[in-house]
Amino acid sequence: MYLVPNEDLFPEEAPEEERTRDYDSSASEEFQSESSPERSKSVRSTSPVGTTSPERSVSPERSPKQSASGEGQRAPQSPPRPVLPPSVEAATTLREVLDGLASQINSEDKFQVMVSRDEGVFKVVGSSAADYFLPHHKADFHKKLQITFDSELGQDGGGLTREFFQLAVNEIKKSSLFLGKDKEKIIRNNTMAELYSKFFSAGAIMGMALLYGCSFPDYLCPTLTERILTGTVTTPTIYQIQSEQLRKELTCLKAAGTTEAAKKVMMESEILISNGYSEDSFQDLRGRDTMIDGILHHHCINKVEDATNQFLDGLAVLSVLPATRLHPGLFRPLLSNNVQKLNVNSFLQIFNVQRSAMGSIPFTVEERIWRRFIETLQKIENGETSIELEDILVFCTGLEKEPPFGFPSRPEILFNHRNPAQNYPEAGDCNMTLTLPIKYKEPTQLDMFLGQFIYGITEGRPYGVA
Repeated sequence: MYLVPNEDLFPEEAPEEERTRDYDSSASEEFQSESSPERSKSVRSTSPVGTTSPERSVSPERSPKQSASGEGQRAPQSPPRPVLPPSVEAATTLREVLDGLASQINSEDKFQVMVSRDEGVFKVVGSSAADYFLPHHKADFHKKLQITFDSELGQDGGGLTREFFQLAVNEIKKSSLFLGKDKEKIIRNNTMAELYSKFFSAGAIMGMALLYGCSFPDYLCPTLTERILTGTVTTPTIYQIQSEQLRKELTCLKAAGTTEAAKKVMMESEILISNGYSEDSFQDLRGRDTMIDGILHHHCINKVEDATNQFLDGLAVLSVLPATRLHPGLFRPLLSNNVQKLNVNSFLQIFNVQRSAMGSIPFTVEERIWRRFIETLQKIENGETSIELEDILVFCTGLEKEPPFGFPSRPEILFNHRNPAQNYPEAGDCNMTLTLPIKYKEPTQLDMFLGQFIYGITEGRPYGVA
């Protein structure tokens, strides 16, 4: 039983000019459709912070915000130690850790979710999806997620779930929850998203993606990555300031080589002066640096601390975050954003190639098509086309890169002898296959093969038949 489209989990990121506004009030329009009194009451009355239901663990950190004067501070309470599967605590390799975490998912007890693609934007359909990812519904994450794509055939043998998480993780990347360049994404100060537990949902999806055979997102900034791995709050950098004007003023202030030059920058600033700072706020460059550190800590940590904790609570689903903190050395390469782009050799190493008997007529045809295919891959690697090798991998597996321990079964490259008139490549919904067309096998037809292949990958749906 599925309903009409219910809500977007992650509204798209605002344009650049809008993202430089006051972030305490931004994005309110995106969530007005969810602000009914009944909805608001249920969200406000239930918070993921401190949840102790067996379905999710509490993130191992929770430090109350402290004022500069130290007044009103509470003695921090040690959170309960999360319960990890024994195999996770005793693990010595990353595979053992992830296998132990994944063992918490009951494959016999399934939770069905229907999803739909709407003009290239990933949307969640029906109340069942909301029940699964929004914390105030207290979904049982131990149930195995089973995906069905709306109006599309195919049973979920694992491939559809991988595609689901790939699409969801990419949507989070584009959403109003994060801000910044690729591989430098920081949590955005978005109070409405925090109110409706969007940061929890984002963390839950990222953590659960690991347990369903996907990779962790590679677009988070090093500061947030270190927070995930060790709980350490590292010193923010100026690029993490979300206000463009404040970022420019701090950059100029930091670049000042003398105390006099720094005081002149302060006198000419707008945001700093309007917030009570002046040229008398420091007496030397060391004092200038201390002041800048305090400003960075306030804007990059204090203002987004609740959203960050909500995000970490989502990562704690099925004890992913506690396991990460227990084995930071094992998880660090996995969370590293230094992922190498695919080249022709690394792309082909992912696949098995199914060939006909050597010397047969089909084998001769396949030899010609294979040469066309390799030349096409080389043009793609060299940047001569509108797609990348990662787009082909998404087309036939649902993922942009190979999971940490490979795919459950090795993807295959086939040749379309079944339908020799087909112009475009094909990919299976449930099995990870890339089927090459054999129509353009003549030496003079390379450009036609290239054009039809690119068109098929670009215009075909992300995972399936072109």
